[in-house]
Amino acid sequence: MVEFLPHSNSGVSGCYFFSVRDLNQVNDRIYSMSVAKQTKLVGELDELYLENNLPPFAFPSDRVTLLELLASQAGISLENASLFSDLQRSEAFLAEAQRLSHTGSFGWSVANGEIYWSAETYNIFEHDRTVKPTLEMVLRRTHPDDRELVQQTLDRASEARADFDEVMESCGRPSRLCDFEHRLLMPDGSVKHLRVSARALTTSSGDLEFVGAVTDVTAAKQAEEKSRQDAHELRRITDSIPQAIVVYSPDGRGIYVNRVALEYTGLSIEEIGEESFRDRFIHPEDLERLREVRQNGFLNGVPFETEQRVLGTDGKYRWHLVRYNPFRDEQGRLVRWYATGTDIEDRKVAEQRLQNENVALREEVDRVSMFEEIVGASTALSTVLARAAKVAPMDSTVLITGETGTGKELIARAIHKRSRRAQRAFVSVNCAALTASLIS
Repeated sequence: MVEFLPHSNSGVSGCYFFSVRDLNQVNDRIYSMSVAKQTKLVGELDELYLENNLPPFAFPSDRVTLLELLASQAGISLENASLFSDLQRSEAFLAEAQRLSHTGSFGWSVANGEIYWSAETYNIFEHDRTVKPTLEMVLRRTHPDDRELVQQTLDRASEARADFDEVMESCGRPSRLCDFEHRLLMPDGSVKHLRVSARALTTSSGDLEFVGAVTDVTAAKQAEEKSRQDAHELRRITDSIPQAIVVYSPDGRGIYVNRVALEYTGLSIEEIGEESFRDRFIHPEDLERLREVRQNGFLNGVPFETEQRVLGTDGKYRWHLVRYNPFRDEQGRLVRWYATGTDIEDRKVAEQRLQNENVALREEVDRVSMFEEIVGASTALSTVLARAAKVAPMDSTVLITGETGTGKELIARAIHKRSRRAQRAFVSVNCAALTASLIS
């Protein structure tokens, strides 16, 4: 009988003691040799000692040959054990990676219907690992609304057999990779979203097999749904605001428009995103100024505003105040421009009306206050004032005569104030101080 015992103090990697017990004798013999790797014996067979004091190399050659064969087999066994240990470690890493990524693997032989599931695939489908997986199990767990899709996919794959082109055409893929999504309805009523990726292969016998992965993408789907709901809620909020709202890319291209802007212009989001939109809906007198303001604002990256007239669906232009505000990310990079347009037509009309009223009021005040420095209500004075008001708009020369101190200069100032030269200076000259020769 032969026993192998590892010897860690021999200083040689893979060195083992082994004892050979002769069943016909009482004594044991202990030898040392390096184990063989594969079928090659590495090292030499050395006799350490013999309890019955036999001389070295006392065994016959056939016995030594047998020991060498045993050592070679022991080396092969030890190497296989190391490989098995590495395989177990790799499988453990793979299983943990699948668990962390919620991705299981599977194999399906179309010829005999045999299915293989990894541990994580069992976890995803929530089936006991002692149960052998079948297509019926998959279909029973599939959501009723997706069951027809999965059944059709399985049927096409089964009917295609080894015809790869037909299989992949049924998956809508030009390659041998088939990819689709469906849902599972779990026993507790919860829903799981799965993404299935499979690759078609052929066995040595020519049979068709599928090897693939199934990933639980429920968390991602829920996040997508939450994002869609948030976007829908944001749109509802912006649509309820009585202002036109436009979101621009950093280069000024429109990427979002709320309901108010769409209804006012009667255009689609795509049409408003076009640069020619402004040529069609901005008043020609405001277009060049708007382009200049926008160009400078986008270039500087700071908030700015502009007023312009915008054409509505009723064919009329209305004044709008548009405020542009930049939005930057955490790194300070410009990612969006938000613009709000407020209808200020009523304000503009009110401002123009007020301006016109101010002009009329000023004219009325000027008319009423023309003779504010002349006080009197006699018939003679009223006649003089009426004549002064009559000749004031004329370009002819007016001669005012009267005794000194009767207010000739006041009448002259009143006539100047109502004349077309009212914006010029009024220069009074004392003619009494002038010599007769200078006047002539």
